Amino acid sequence: RSRCGAGGGAALMYDELFLLLVHMLQPVVVRGYSAVLLCAKLAKHERPTLRFLRQSHRTLTREHKKNLKRLYVVDGARWFKLLLQLCKPFVSSKLFKKIAYVASRAELLGAHKIDC
Repeated sequence: RSRCGAGGGAALMYDELFLLLVHMLQPVVVRGYSAVLLCAKLAKHERPTLRFLRQSHRTLTREHKKNLKRLYVVDGARWFKLLLQLCKPFVSSKLFKKIAYVASRAELLGAHKIDC
């Protein structure tokens, strides 16, 4: 089975998990917030598909997008950076200004003021 919308029942499970996460974070999203995306070396079948990412982006409300202050991408692999470049024509340029690539979790905690 695969993850993040790549097929089968796992796709439904991750879609539901994403919706639950969006709902649970609603009180936080009202204020400015930062998010951390861990992209540790995923096998090809574990990577989120473009379809899943597109649906996830569409699911987010304007408030989610507007109040995001910084998106930290930890261990951003080449495939993920390439995927973001492919999305550029379809996503606001403001999002790309909010992305910060970080090599490791230790660097994230050491170089940036993040409440854990």
